[in-house]
Amino acid sequence: MPHPALVPGAVAVVTPLEAVYELRDYVERNLRDHLLAGEIGEIYWNFLEETLPFLDAAGRARALGPLWAELEEFGDLYQTLKRALDQLGHPAEVFTSLGALADR
Repeated sequence: MPHPALVPGAVAVVTPLEAVYELRDYVERNLRDHLLAGEIGEIYWNFLEETLPFLDAAGRARALGPLWAELEEFGDLYQTLKRALDQLGHPAEVFTSLGALADR
C-alpha cells in the first residue's frame, strides 16, 4: 500500500508495522490492565502486524476496534483523523485552534 505524498519539510511517514510496534509498546507500558496488554494480546498484536499494512482506513478502524472497546464513535473518529492527515500529507506536527477539537 503506497504512502501519501509528503509535504516539503515533513518527516517520513510511519509505516503501519512501525505504528503497530509503537501502539503495542504504549498499551503494554501505560495500560497494563487493558486486556491486550497481557498474554491474550500476543495473538491480537501478531494479527495486526500481519494484516494492518494491507487494510484500507475502514478496515484499520475495525482491526483497531478492540483497543477502544469497539466503540463506533472512536472508529469514526479514527477515519476522520486519518482523512485529515492524508489531506495534510502526514506532517510531523499539526497546529489548530482548540475550537477545531471541541464538540459543536
